[in-house]
Amino acid sequence: WTIELANDAPVMTWTTNYGSDTTTMPYMVSVMDNDAGRVVIENANAEQFFRVRIESGACFDDMSGEPYPARVTFTIGGEQYKGCAQGIAP
Repeated sequence: WTIELANDAPVMTWTTNYGSDTTTMPYMVSVMDNDAGRVVIENANAEQFFRVRIESGACFDDMSGEPYPARVTFTIGGEQYKGCAQGIAP
């Protein structure tokens, strides 16, 4: 799975099944704590609740071992996914 935040609009694209399924959802930033290196985004409508929490800190991809500068926790539909992230700029 991957999550991509659009540069030009508050829209998140969630890709699963090795790229075969994508879902695009609007989001809003609910927490932006630069001192703690933490950002939380949530859905901007009530259709399907989700939360993405991005925190600075070393993370190593489980499959490739590649290092990343941030950790991400994605919660949607009662499921929780954990992985690594490039981070997010304010």
